[in-house]
Amino acid sequence: MLHQRKGWQGKKVAWLDSLRAGSRIRYLSPEAKEAGVRLGSRYTQALGLVPDLKAGTSSEEELKDADFRIVEMLRAFSPNISRRSEDFRKGVYLLDVSGLESCFGTMDLWSRKILKAFRSEGWDIRLVVGFTAFATDLAAHQLTAGRAIKFFQSRQIEEKETLQSSLSTFSLPREDVFRLRSFDVLTLGELLGLGIQEVKRRFGNEVLEFYQKACGGIFTLSSPIPEPEPLLASIGFSHALSHLAPLLLSIQKLLRKLLPKLLRKEQSIAAVKLQLFTEGNGCQVELLRPATPTADLEWIQKLIKLRLEKSFRKKPLRRGHRIERLILELAGAQDSEEQGELFSDWAFDILGADEKNLLPRDIDAGVRALSLVRAEFGDHCLVRASLREDYRPGFDYEWVSEKEDREWFRTSLPGKSKKNHARNPNSYDKRVRRIVSQKIRISKDCEWDALHGPYLIDCPWYSEPCERSYFFAQKGQQTAWLYKEKQNNLWQVQGWLQ
Repeated sequence: MLHQRKGWQGKKVAWLDSLRAGSRIRYLSPEAKEAGVRLGSRYTQALGLVPDLKAGTSSEEELKDADFRIVEMLRAFSPNISRRSEDFRKGVYLLDVSGLESCFGTMDLWSRKILKAFRSEGWDIRLVVGFTAFATDLAAHQLTAGRAIKFFQSRQIEEKETLQSSLSTFSLPREDVFRLRSFDVLTLGELLGLGIQEVKRRFGNEVLEFYQKACGGIFTLSSPIPEPEPLLASIGFSHALSHLAPLLLSIQKLLRKLLPKLLRKEQSIAAVKLQLFTEGNGCQVELLRPATPTADLEWIQKLIKLRLEKSFRKKPLRRGHRIERLILELAGAQDSEEQGELFSDWAFDILGADEKNLLPRDIDAGVRALSLVRAEFGDHCLVRASLREDYRPGFDYEWVSEKEDREWFRTSLPGKSKKNHARNPNSYDKRVRRIVSQKIRISKDCEWDALHGPYLIDCPWYSEPCERSYFFAQKGQQTAWLYKEKQNNLWQVQGWLQ
Protein backbone atom coordinates (compact mmCIF):
# COMPACT_ATOMS: atom_id res chain seq x y z
CA MET A 1 0.00 0.00 0.00
CA LEU A 2 2.91 2.33 0.74
CA HIS A 3 4.30 1.55 -2.72
CA GLN A 4 0.99 2.71 -4.20
CA ARG A 5 0.83 5.86 -2.04
CA LYS A 6 4.28 7.42 -2.04
CA GLY A 7 3.14 10.36 0.10
CA TRP A 8 2.43 8.04 3.03
CA GLN A 9 6.06 6.99 3.50
CA GLY A 10 7.30 7.79 7.01
CA LYS A 11 3.79 8.50 8.38
CA LYS A 12 1.48 6.69 10.79
CA VAL A 13 -0.30 4.20 8.53
CA ALA A 14 -2.55 1.19 9.16
CA TRP A 15 -3.52 -1.54 6.68
CA LEU A 16 -7.11 -2.77 7.06
CA ASP A 17 -8.84 -5.91 5.86
CA SER A 18 -11.55 -3.73 4.32
CA LEU A 19 -12.38 -0.04 4.14
CA ARG A 20 -14.83 -0.02 7.03
CA ALA A 21 -14.70 1.91 10.27
CA GLY A 22 -14.98 -1.27 12.33
CA SER A 23 -12.32 -3.24 10.42
CA ARG A 24 -9.41 -4.65 12.35
CA ILE A 25 -5.85 -3.51 11.71
CA ARG A 26 -3.73 -6.20 10.07
CA TYR A 27 -0.42 -4.32 9.58
CA LEU A 28 1.13 -1.12 10.92
CA SER A 29 3.97 1.15 9.90
CA PRO A 30 6.79 1.57 12.48
CA GLU A 31 5.64 5.15 13.11
CA ALA A 32 2.12 3.93 13.98
CA LYS A 33 3.49 1.30 16.35
CA GLU A 34 5.61 3.92 18.14
CA ALA A 35 2.47 6.06 18.55
CA GLY A 36 0.83 3.23 20.52
CA VAL A 37 -1.46 1.62 17.92
CA ARG A 38 -1.81 -2.14 18.36
CA LEU A 39 -2.36 -4.87 15.79
CA GLY A 40 -5.83 -6.40 15.90
CA SER A 41 -7.50 -3.28 17.25
CA ARG A 42 -10.36 -1.72 15.33
CA TYR A 43 -9.71 1.33 13.19
CA THR A 44 -12.19 3.49 15.11
CA GLN A 45 -10.44 2.67 18.40
CA ALA A 46 -7.01 3.43 16.93
CA LEU A 47 -8.28 6.70 15.46
CA GLY A 48 -9.35 7.84 18.92
CA LEU A 49 -5.79 7.24 20.13
CA VAL A 50 -3.98 8.63 17.07
CA PRO A 51 -6.19 11.18 15.23
CA ASP A 52 -3.75 11.59 12.32
CA LEU A 53 -3.60 7.83 11.62
CA LYS A 54 -3.97 7.10 7.92
CA ALA A 55 -5.61 3.87 6.82
CA GLY A 56 -6.21 2.00 3.60
CA THR A 57 -6.21 -1.41 2.00
CA SER A 58 -5.20 -3.04 -1.29
CA SER A 59 -7.27 -4.55 -4.05
CA GLU A 60 -6.83 -8.15 -5.14
CA GLU A 61 -5.15 -6.95 -8.37
CA GLU A 62 -2.63 -4.83 -6.43
CA LEU A 63 -1.85 -7.77 -4.12
CA LYS A 64 -1.32 -10.11 -7.08
CA ASP A 65 0.98 -7.57 -8.74
CA ALA A 66 3.02 -7.22 -5.53
CA ASP A 67 3.16 -11.01 -5.16
CA PHE A 68 4.47 -11.36 -8.73
CA ARG A 69 7.23 -8.77 -8.15
CA ILE A 70 8.27 -10.38 -4.85
CA VAL A 71 8.45 -13.88 -6.36
CA GLU A 72 10.55 -12.59 -9.27
CA MET A 73 13.00 -11.03 -6.79
CA LEU A 74 13.16 -14.26 -4.74
CA ARG A 75 14.05 -16.33 -7.82
CA ALA A 76 17.51 -14.77 -7.72
CA PHE A 77 18.09 -16.48 -4.34
CA SER A 78 16.37 -19.86 -4.63
CA PRO A 79 14.99 -22.00 -7.48
CA ASN A 80 12.28 -23.53 -5.27
CA ILE A 81 9.74 -21.05 -3.84
CA SER A 82 6.38 -21.77 -2.19
CA ARG A 83 3.72 -19.51 -0.73
CA ARG A 84 3.07 -20.07 2.97
CA SER A 85 -0.57 -19.34 2.18
CA GLU A 86 -2.59 -18.70 -0.97
CA ASP A 87 -3.89 -15.59 0.79
CA PHE A 88 -1.65 -12.86 -0.66
CA ARG A 89 -2.24 -10.69 2.45
CA LYS A 90 -0.16 -13.11 4.54
CA GLY A 91 3.01 -12.13 2.71
CA VAL A 92 4.94 -15.25 3.80
CA TYR A 93 7.09 -17.33 1.45
CA LEU A 94 9.12 -20.52 1.87
CA LEU A 95 12.45 -20.90 0.10
CA ASP A 96 14.40 -24.14 -0.27
CA VAL A 97 17.99 -23.17 0.59
CA SER A 98 19.57 -26.63 0.59
CA GLY A 99 22.85 -26.65 -1.32
CA LEU A 100 23.05 -22.87 -1.78
CA GLU A 101 26.00 -22.38 0.60
CA SER A 102 28.47 -23.02 -2.23
CA CYS A 103 26.76 -20.40 -4.41
CA PHE A 104 26.63 -17.62 -1.82
CA GLY A 105 29.54 -18.55 0.48
CA THR A 106 27.60 -18.87 3.75
CA MET A 107 23.94 -18.77 4.70
CA ASP A 108 24.63 -15.58 6.64
CA LEU A 109 25.87 -13.90 3.44
CA TRP A 110 22.89 -15.32 1.51
CA SER A 111 20.48 -13.84 4.08
CA ARG A 112 22.09 -10.42 4.07
CA LYS A 113 21.96 -10.26 0.26
CA ILE A 114 18.22 -10.94 0.32
CA LEU A 115 17.73 -8.31 3.02
CA LYS A 116 19.71 -5.73 1.04
CA ALA A 117 17.91 -6.49 -2.24
CA PHE A 118 14.42 -6.09 -0.76
CA ARG A 119 15.22 -3.04 1.34
CA SER A 120 16.67 -1.30 -1.73
CA GLU A 121 13.24 -1.74 -3.36
CA GLY A 122 11.43 -0.35 -0.31
CA TRP A 123 10.16 -3.63 1.19
CA ASP A 124 10.22 -4.38 4.91
CA ILE A 125 11.40 -7.98 5.32
CA ARG A 126 11.89 -10.59 8.06
CA LEU A 127 13.96 -13.71 7.37
CA VAL A 128 14.37 -16.94 9.35
CA VAL A 129 16.68 -19.79 8.35
CA GLY A 130 15.69 -23.07 9.97
CA PHE A 131 14.55 -26.65 9.46
CA THR A 132 10.71 -26.65 9.47
CA ALA A 133 8.12 -24.34 7.99
CA PHE A 134 6.15 -24.33 11.25
CA ALA A 135 9.04 -23.03 13.36
CA THR A 136 10.39 -20.54 10.82
CA ASP A 137 6.93 -19.06 10.21
CA LEU A 138 6.41 -18.57 13.95
CA ALA A 139 9.86 -17.02 14.45
CA ALA A 140 9.41 -14.65 11.49
CA HIS A 141 6.35 -13.03 13.10
CA GLN A 142 8.33 -12.42 16.30
CA LEU A 143 11.19 -10.54 14.58
CA THR A 144 11.41 -6.76 14.50
CA ALA A 145 12.96 -4.22 12.14
CA GLY A 146 15.98 -4.00 14.46
CA ARG A 147 16.51 -7.74 14.28
CA ALA A 148 15.35 -8.85 10.84
CA ILE A 149 17.34 -12.13 10.53
CA LYS A 150 17.28 -15.22 12.74
CA PHE A 151 19.20 -18.52 12.43
CA PHE A 152 18.41 -21.87 14.06
CA GLN A 153 21.78 -23.59 14.41
CA SER A 154 20.30 -27.07 14.99
CA ARG A 155 17.01 -28.92 14.81
CA GLN A 156 17.05 -29.42 18.60
CA ILE A 157 17.37 -25.68 19.31
CA GLU A 158 14.57 -24.92 16.85
CA GLU A 159 12.26 -27.48 18.46
CA LYS A 160 13.02 -26.28 22.00
CA GLU A 161 12.32 -22.61 21.23
CA THR A 162 9.13 -23.47 19.35
CA LEU A 163 7.72 -25.59 22.20
CA GLN A 164 8.44 -22.79 24.69
CA SER A 165 6.53 -20.22 22.59
CA SER A 166 3.44 -18.69 24.15
CA LEU A 167 0.13 -19.62 22.52
CA SER A 168 -0.68 -15.92 22.16
CA THR A 169 2.01 -15.68 19.45
CA PHE A 170 0.09 -18.03 17.15
CA SER A 171 -2.91 -17.25 14.98
CA LEU A 172 -5.38 -18.81 17.41
CA PRO A 173 -8.54 -16.80 18.23
CA ARG A 174 -8.17 -14.75 21.40
CA GLU A 175 -11.09 -16.49 23.13
CA ASP A 176 -9.44 -19.89 22.55
CA VAL A 177 -6.16 -18.62 24.04
CA PHE A 178 -8.01 -17.34 27.17
CA ARG A 179 -9.81 -20.68 27.53
CA LEU A 180 -6.53 -22.60 27.26
CA ARG A 181 -5.01 -20.33 29.93
CA SER A 182 -7.86 -21.18 32.30
CA PHE A 183 -6.60 -24.80 32.10
CA ASP A 184 -2.97 -23.61 32.75
CA VAL A 185 -2.01 -24.36 29.13
CA LEU A 186 0.27 -21.43 28.30
CA THR A 187 2.81 -22.71 25.77
CA LEU A 188 2.78 -24.86 22.65
CA GLY A 189 4.63 -27.63 24.50
CA GLU A 190 1.94 -27.75 27.19
CA LEU A 191 -0.76 -27.95 24.52
CA LEU A 192 0.99 -30.82 22.72
CA GLY A 193 1.23 -32.63 26.08
CA LEU A 194 -2.55 -33.08 26.07
CA GLY A 195 -4.24 -36.02 24.40
CA ILE A 196 -5.98 -35.51 21.07
CA GLN A 197 -9.38 -36.63 22.42
CA GLU A 198 -9.08 -34.22 25.34
CA VAL A 199 -8.31 -31.32 22.99
CA LYS A 200 -11.26 -32.20 20.77
CA ARG A 201 -13.67 -32.52 23.70
CA ARG A 202 -12.63 -29.38 25.59
CA PHE A 203 -11.54 -26.84 22.96
CA GLY A 204 -13.33 -27.59 19.66
CA ASN A 205 -12.32 -28.19 16.07
CA GLU A 206 -10.26 -25.03 15.44
CA VAL A 207 -7.83 -25.75 18.30
CA LEU A 208 -7.83 -29.44 17.27
CA GLU A 209 -6.77 -28.53 13.72
CA PHE A 210 -3.96 -26.35 15.05
CA TYR A 211 -2.94 -29.16 17.45
CA GLN A 212 -2.71 -31.72 14.63
CA LYS A 213 -0.62 -29.42 12.44
CA ALA A 214 1.71 -28.56 15.31
CA CYS A 215 2.15 -32.27 16.20
CA GLY A 216 3.62 -32.85 12.76
CA GLY A 217 6.13 -30.08 13.39
CA ILE A 218 5.59 -28.72 9.88
CA PHE A 219 2.67 -27.57 7.81
CA THR A 220 2.02 -29.18 4.46
CA LEU A 221 4.09 -27.33 1.94
CA SER A 222 2.24 -25.80 -0.96
CA SER A 223 3.44 -26.71 -4.41
CA PRO A 224 6.33 -24.58 -5.70
CA ILE A 225 5.40 -21.53 -7.72
CA PRO A 226 6.27 -22.44 -11.33
CA GLU A 227 8.53 -20.14 -13.24
CA PRO A 228 6.68 -18.27 -15.98
CA GLU A 229 6.95 -20.15 -19.25
CA PRO A 230 8.95 -18.03 -21.71
CA LEU A 231 6.92 -17.37 -24.82
CA LEU A 232 9.62 -17.60 -27.44
CA ALA A 233 10.18 -19.29 -30.77
CA SER A 234 13.15 -19.42 -33.11
CA ILE A 235 13.86 -20.14 -36.74
CA GLY A 236 17.12 -20.73 -38.61
CA PHE A 237 17.71 -19.91 -42.26
CA SER A 238 19.48 -22.25 -44.67
CA HIS A 239 20.73 -19.19 -46.55
CA ALA A 240 21.58 -15.98 -44.75
CA LEU A 241 18.93 -13.29 -45.35
CA SER A 242 19.92 -10.05 -47.00
CA HIS A 243 16.37 -8.71 -47.60
CA LEU A 244 13.71 -7.52 -45.22
CA ALA A 245 10.68 -9.18 -46.88
CA PRO A 246 11.51 -12.84 -46.05
CA LEU A 247 12.51 -11.79 -42.53
CA LEU A 248 9.12 -10.11 -41.96
CA LEU A 249 7.36 -13.21 -43.31
CA SER A 250 9.25 -15.38 -40.80
CA ILE A 251 8.38 -13.00 -37.97
CA GLN A 252 4.72 -13.19 -38.98
CA LYS A 253 4.79 -17.02 -38.78
CA LEU A 254 6.35 -16.94 -35.30
CA LEU A 255 3.81 -14.38 -34.08
CA ARG A 256 0.92 -16.56 -35.27
CA LYS A 257 2.48 -19.48 -33.45
CA LEU A 258 2.96 -17.68 -30.10
CA LEU A 259 -0.12 -15.46 -29.89
CA PRO A 260 -2.61 -18.33 -29.23
CA LYS A 261 -0.55 -19.35 -26.17
CA LEU A 262 -0.76 -15.79 -24.89
CA LEU A 263 -4.50 -15.58 -25.48
CA ARG A 264 -5.07 -18.80 -23.49
CA LYS A 265 -3.64 -16.92 -20.49
CA GLU A 266 -6.15 -14.14 -21.18
CA GLN A 267 -3.31 -11.78 -22.02
CA SER A 268 -2.33 -9.59 -24.96
CA ILE A 269 1.05 -8.61 -26.39
CA ALA A 270 2.77 -6.05 -24.17
CA ALA A 271 6.27 -6.32 -25.69
CA VAL A 272 8.07 -8.07 -28.55
CA LYS A 273 11.77 -8.91 -28.33
CA LEU A 274 13.68 -9.80 -31.51
CA GLN A 275 17.16 -11.34 -31.46
CA LEU A 276 18.80 -11.33 -34.92
CA PHE A 277 21.97 -13.42 -35.18
CA THR A 278 24.28 -12.46 -38.05
CA GLU A 279 27.07 -14.18 -39.98
CA GLY A 280 29.84 -12.57 -37.98
CA ASN A 281 28.62 -14.06 -34.66
CA GLY A 282 26.91 -10.78 -33.91
CA CYS A 283 23.50 -10.35 -32.29
CA GLN A 284 21.16 -7.44 -32.84
CA VAL A 285 18.39 -7.04 -30.26
CA GLU A 286 15.22 -5.03 -30.93
CA LEU A 287 12.53 -4.43 -28.27
CA LEU A 288 9.12 -3.02 -29.20
CA ARG A 289 6.29 -2.03 -26.88
CA PRO A 290 2.84 -1.04 -28.21
CA ALA A 291 1.07 1.81 -26.42
CA THR A 292 -1.34 -0.68 -24.82
CA PRO A 293 -1.41 -4.50 -24.73
CA THR A 294 -2.93 -5.70 -27.99
CA ALA A 295 -3.71 -8.87 -29.94
CA ASP A 296 -3.82 -7.03 -33.28
CA LEU A 297 -1.19 -8.84 -35.35
CA GLU A 298 -1.36 -6.39 -38.23
CA TRP A 299 -0.51 -3.50 -35.90
CA ILE A 300 2.35 -5.40 -34.25
CA GLN A 301 3.78 -6.36 -37.65
CA LYS A 302 3.58 -2.74 -38.77
CA LEU A 303 5.55 -1.62 -35.71
CA ILE A 304 8.17 -4.30 -36.33
CA LYS A 305 8.48 -3.31 -39.98
CA LEU A 306 9.01 0.36 -39.11
CA ARG A 307 11.66 -0.51 -36.53
CA LEU A 308 13.60 -2.89 -38.80
CA GLU A 309 13.45 -0.58 -41.81
CA LYS A 310 15.06 2.20 -39.80
CA SER A 311 17.58 -0.16 -38.22
CA PHE A 312 18.67 -1.69 -41.53
CA ARG A 313 19.08 1.73 -43.11
CA LYS A 314 21.80 2.37 -40.53
CA LYS A 315 23.26 -1.16 -40.76
CA PRO A 316 22.50 -2.63 -44.20
CA LEU A 317 22.23 -6.43 -44.56
CA ARG A 318 25.51 -6.85 -46.42
CA ARG A 319 27.87 -9.77 -46.48
CA GLY A 320 29.06 -10.50 -42.97
CA HIS A 321 25.97 -8.89 -41.46
CA ARG A 322 23.26 -11.02 -43.05
CA ILE A 323 20.83 -12.76 -40.72
CA GLU A 324 21.26 -16.49 -40.10
CA ARG A 325 18.91 -17.04 -37.16
CA LEU A 326 15.94 -15.32 -35.50
CA ILE A 327 14.54 -15.64 -31.95
CA LEU A 328 11.23 -13.94 -31.14
CA GLU A 329 9.95 -13.56 -27.55
CA LEU A 330 6.59 -12.17 -26.38
CA ALA A 331 5.78 -10.57 -23.04
CA GLY A 332 2.11 -10.60 -22.09
CA ALA A 333 -0.07 -8.39 -19.92
CA GLN A 334 -3.74 -8.11 -19.07
CA ASP A 335 -5.57 -5.95 -21.58
CA SER A 336 -6.96 -2.96 -19.70
CA GLU A 337 -9.77 -2.48 -22.22
CA GLU A 338 -13.08 -4.22 -21.73
CA GLN A 339 -14.35 -6.55 -24.42
CA GLY A 340 -16.38 -4.48 -26.83
CA GLU A 341 -17.63 -7.25 -29.08
CA LEU A 342 -19.88 -10.25 -28.68
CA PHE A 343 -17.39 -12.36 -30.64
CA SER A 344 -13.64 -11.74 -31.00
CA ASP A 345 -12.09 -10.85 -34.36
CA TRP A 346 -9.82 -13.90 -34.29
CA ALA A 347 -10.48 -17.62 -34.33
CA PHE A 348 -8.42 -20.82 -34.20
CA ASP A 349 -8.03 -22.74 -37.45
CA ILE A 350 -7.18 -26.38 -36.71
CA LEU A 351 -4.61 -27.51 -39.26
CA GLY A 352 -3.70 -30.93 -37.91
CA ALA A 353 -3.80 -33.15 -34.85
CA ASP A 354 -2.25 -30.61 -32.47
CA GLU A 355 -1.47 -27.72 -34.78
CA LYS A 356 -3.54 -24.57 -34.66
CA ASN A 357 -3.35 -21.29 -36.50
CA LEU A 358 -4.93 -17.93 -35.70
CA LEU A 359 -7.07 -16.47 -38.50
CA PRO A 360 -9.37 -13.44 -38.75
CA ARG A 361 -13.00 -14.30 -38.01
CA ASP A 362 -15.46 -14.00 -40.91
CA ILE A 363 -18.17 -11.70 -39.53
CA ASP A 364 -20.46 -12.16 -42.56
CA ALA A 365 -20.28 -15.94 -42.13
CA GLY A 366 -21.36 -15.47 -38.52
CA VAL A 367 -24.39 -13.43 -39.63
CA ARG A 368 -25.36 -16.15 -42.11
CA ALA A 369 -25.03 -18.77 -39.34
CA LEU A 370 -27.41 -16.79 -37.11
CA SER A 371 -29.90 -16.64 -40.00
CA LEU A 372 -29.80 -20.44 -40.26
CA VAL A 373 -30.46 -20.74 -36.51
CA ARG A 374 -33.44 -18.36 -36.74
CA ALA A 375 -34.82 -20.22 -39.78
CA GLU A 376 -34.69 -23.57 -37.97
CA PHE A 377 -35.83 -22.62 -34.45
CA GLY A 378 -38.03 -19.56 -35.00
CA ASP A 379 -37.82 -15.77 -34.65
CA HIS A 380 -37.61 -15.77 -30.86
CA CYS A 381 -34.53 -17.97 -30.52
CA LEU A 382 -32.16 -14.97 -30.81
CA VAL A 383 -32.81 -12.60 -27.92
CA ARG A 384 -30.92 -10.29 -25.61
CA ALA A 385 -31.63 -8.97 -22.11
CA SER A 386 -32.87 -5.39 -21.94
CA LEU A 387 -33.12 -3.47 -18.65
CA ARG A 388 -36.48 -2.16 -17.39
CA GLU A 389 -37.38 0.40 -14.75
CA ASP A 390 -38.56 -1.96 -12.00
CA TYR A 391 -37.20 -2.57 -8.50
CA ARG A 392 -38.32 -6.22 -8.23
CA PRO A 393 -35.88 -9.05 -8.99
CA GLY A 394 -36.99 -10.91 -12.08
CA PHE A 395 -38.94 -7.92 -13.36
CA ASP A 396 -36.04 -5.52 -13.96
CA TYR A 397 -35.24 -6.93 -17.40
CA GLU A 398 -36.99 -8.41 -20.41
CA TRP A 399 -35.94 -10.56 -23.35
CA VAL A 400 -36.00 -8.69 -26.65
CA SER A 401 -35.88 -10.40 -30.05
CA GLU A 402 -33.27 -9.00 -32.43
CA LYS A 403 -32.70 -9.27 -36.14
CA GLU A 404 -29.32 -10.75 -36.92
CA ASP A 405 -26.83 -8.32 -38.43
CA ARG A 406 -23.20 -7.30 -38.02
CA GLU A 407 -24.09 -5.31 -34.89
CA TRP A 408 -24.53 -8.63 -33.09
CA PHE A 409 -20.80 -9.07 -33.40
CA ARG A 410 -19.69 -5.45 -33.12
CA THR A 411 -21.75 -3.77 -30.41
CA SER A 412 -20.78 -3.94 -26.75
CA LEU A 413 -24.20 -2.63 -25.60
CA PRO A 414 -26.77 -4.27 -27.92
CA GLY A 415 -29.79 -1.98 -27.25
CA LYS A 416 -28.06 1.36 -26.85
CA SER A 417 -29.62 2.72 -30.05
CA LYS A 418 -33.16 2.29 -28.70
CA LYS A 419 -34.15 5.41 -26.80
CA ASN A 420 -36.63 3.73 -24.48
CA HIS A 421 -33.86 1.51 -23.06
CA ALA A 422 -31.04 4.05 -23.05
CA ARG A 423 -29.51 5.02 -19.71
CA ASN A 424 -27.09 7.74 -18.81
CA PRO A 425 -24.21 6.13 -16.83
CA ASN A 426 -23.48 9.47 -15.16
CA SER A 427 -26.94 9.45 -13.56
CA TYR A 428 -26.10 6.48 -11.34
CA ASP A 429 -25.12 7.00 -7.72
CA LYS A 430 -21.60 5.51 -7.50
CA ARG A 431 -21.85 4.89 -3.75
CA VAL A 432 -22.30 1.38 -2.36
CA ARG A 433 -25.02 0.28 0.06
CA ARG A 434 -23.41 -1.27 3.14
CA ILE A 435 -25.86 -3.43 5.11
CA VAL A 436 -25.47 -3.39 8.89
CA SER A 437 -24.95 -6.76 10.56
CA GLN A 438 -27.49 -6.05 13.34
CA LYS A 439 -30.77 -4.19 13.25
CA ILE A 440 -30.69 -0.60 14.51
CA ARG A 441 -33.96 0.98 15.56
CA ILE A 442 -34.35 4.75 15.49
CA SER A 443 -36.92 7.19 16.73
CA LYS A 444 -39.72 8.45 14.48
CA ASP A 445 -38.84 12.00 15.43
CA CYS A 446 -35.29 11.94 13.97
CA GLU A 447 -34.61 15.10 12.03
CA TRP A 448 -33.04 14.61 8.62
CA ASP A 449 -31.75 17.20 6.18
CA ALA A 450 -33.52 15.37 3.34
CA LEU A 451 -35.64 12.25 2.97
CA HIS A 452 -35.99 10.51 -0.42
CA GLY A 453 -38.69 7.90 -0.96
CA PRO A 454 -40.71 5.92 -0.34
CA TYR A 455 -39.60 2.85 -2.31
CA LEU A 456 -42.25 0.25 -1.59
CA ILE A 457 -41.84 -3.50 -1.14
CA ASP A 458 -45.02 -5.52 -0.87
CA CYS A 459 -44.33 -9.12 -1.83
CA PRO A 460 -43.39 -12.45 -0.16
CA TRP A 461 -39.61 -12.11 -0.56
CA TYR A 462 -38.99 -13.68 2.82
CA SER A 463 -40.50 -16.58 4.75
CA GLU A 464 -43.24 -14.22 5.94
CA PRO A 465 -45.11 -11.51 4.01
CA CYS A 466 -43.14 -8.28 3.96
CA GLU A 467 -44.50 -4.74 3.56
CA ARG A 468 -41.86 -2.06 3.86
CA SER A 469 -41.28 1.52 2.80
CA TYR A 470 -37.62 2.28 2.08
CA PHE A 471 -36.08 5.75 2.28
CA PHE A 472 -32.69 7.40 1.75
CA ALA A 473 -32.14 9.89 4.56
CA GLN A 474 -29.39 12.51 4.46
CA LYS A 475 -27.75 14.05 7.52
CA GLY A 476 -24.80 16.26 6.65
CA GLN A 477 -22.36 14.22 4.58
CA GLN A 478 -23.89 10.85 5.53
CA THR A 479 -26.73 9.01 3.81
CA ALA A 480 -28.64 6.33 5.70
CA TRP A 481 -30.72 3.58 4.12
CA LEU A 482 -33.89 3.23 6.24
CA TYR A 483 -37.11 1.31 6.11
CA LYS A 484 -40.42 1.43 7.99
CA GLU A 485 -42.46 -1.69 8.71
CA LYS A 486 -46.14 -1.32 7.88
CA GLN A 487 -47.17 -3.73 10.62
CA ASN A 488 -45.61 -1.93 13.60
CA ASN A 489 -44.68 1.45 12.04
CA LEU A 490 -41.13 1.18 13.42
CA TRP A 491 -38.12 2.77 11.69
CA GLN A 492 -34.94 0.72 11.31
CA VAL A 493 -31.55 1.26 9.69
CA GLN A 494 -30.85 -1.15 6.84
CA GLY A 495 -27.42 0.26 6.07
CA TRP A 496 -25.35 3.22 4.92
CA LEU A 497 -24.20 4.61 1.61
CA GLN A 498 -20.41 4.76 1.28
